[in-house]
Amino acid sequence: MLMLPPYQRQGLGARLLTTVYDDIIALGAKVVDITVEGPEDAFQRVRDVVDCQRLSQLSAFSKESLMAGFTNTMVEEAQKVYKINSCQTRRIYEILRLSNTNRNKDEELSSYRLELKRRLYKPFQHKVALTNKLKKTMPPAEFDAAQLELGENGDIKKHLQAEFDILIEQYDKIIDKLSNPPDSTIPCNGVHHVNGD
Repeated sequence: MLMLPPYQRQGLGARLLTTVYDDIIALGAKVVDITVEGPEDAFQRVRDVVDCQRLSQLSAFSKESLMAGFTNTMVEEAQKVYKINSCQTRRIYEILRLSNTNRNKDEELSSYRLELKRRLYKPFQHKVALTNKLKKTMPPAEFDAAQLELGENGDIKKHLQAEFDILIEQYDKIIDKLSNPPDSTIPCNGVHHVNGD
């Protein structure tokens, strides 16, 4: 999807993506899910905004459901109604949950932070398990050499924190876009429409 500079930041990308989604969804059972391979950051932001707007309308994404945690019901409903794949559904859940989390309440924020960090940690579990296995089976000198190759567990914690911080920054940008949609005159077919009218 290409949006030329004079037409950027007016909500046109979101409208175009919504139209494409609607056309694909109208195909019905022929479409299982809508996937985007390696999306650019700008496109991912537009996609996140559109998907947040759509999924927030579903009962599985009510505030109560979001605060209770991620469920298979969310994945199933997002896939059934909007053809959104499970990875994107999880991302949207995390954005919507953050937007509904009272950041002034330590318990709510801590619960969110732990859930997100658990998800981010999953790919590293194999590395930690391998490190523990090597520690038990190798002589100390060989283990130290292998540890240098695998990296320290402290490196994992630093990497996870950096990844967490990046995601929160991205999610906050999406939340801001959801809270402050573009408010401009949008040229369309030679006619100027205001706010989609």
